[in-house]
Amino acid sequence: MCAADERVAGALKAKESALQEANKWCLELGQAREDGLRLEAAVQAANENARQLKMAYDRDSVIALQSKLGGATS
Repeated sequence: MCAADERVAGALKAKESALQEANKWCLELGQAREDGLRLEAAVQAANENARQLKMAYDRDSVIALQSKLGGATS
């Protein structure tokens, strides 16, 4: 095998290695995007839960206040 053939073979090997590395990083990026979407959905669910809890607290506070005020006048 001549020097040119060895250089071509080395270049092809380096190209294949680079393509494998790029594919690995594409897969990593895809996984990170999926993880980000899951986290965003979890944050939205937590915010909605907090909103509903606050509404329930506000409603219960109004009921308790009305009951207290109604009981004081009776």
